[in-house]
Amino acid sequence: MKRSVNCPGNAVNPTTDDLLVELKRLTLKGRRCINDGRWSRAEDIGGQVELITDQLFANRADYSPIILDGANFRARLAIYNGDIAEAEIHLEFVTNICLGRPQGEFTTQFADALEATVRVAMHRRDLPLLAASLERCAEVRRAVLGPTHPDTLRAEREWVGFIDIMTDPKHDGPPAEGGIAELSGRETQTERG
Repeated sequence: MKRSVNCPGNAVNPTTDDLLVELKRLTLKGRRCINDGRWSRAEDIGGQVELITDQLFANRADYSPIILDGANFRARLAIYNGDIAEAEIHLEFVTNICLGRPQGEFTTQFADALEATVRVAMHRRDLPLLAASLERCAEVRRAVLGPTHPDTLRAEREWVGFIDIMTDPKHDGPPAEGGIAELSGRETQTERG
């Protein structure tokens, strides 16, 4: 028997709006717990997020950005727990919803999914996925948040840092002709001198 989540308003039969408000609150709280390294609390919140998401799906709720944020939180939590397969399920869900909507790829939810995909790619040592996710995340963050937002600047630093490492001769020798630096069309630190 599934228990009900204590939501504001009608706690016995919470409305979809009540569930969405609670999901948003818990997702934000869970992200703060992960950022602060409070893993057991993040785990507790992850269970509550899962329960609320199940209730929303039972109510046939639309895939709102709040639900996608919850899925991204659960993916991030799964990554930190080392459960890459579970993380990929959540990320695939978010990606499919975002790419299936007009302008859905230009959302913070899609950028967050790309950022988590970078962590999955690092775990799997999948350099092509890592490069594509870093580059696309920086592009989406710039389009959605603007060029001076801290998340945009961080995403762009990560992408340029990756390119610098991949094209730096002291790490792996000179890049092959037509390598990552040429494909990206961006100047790297090595090329700047």
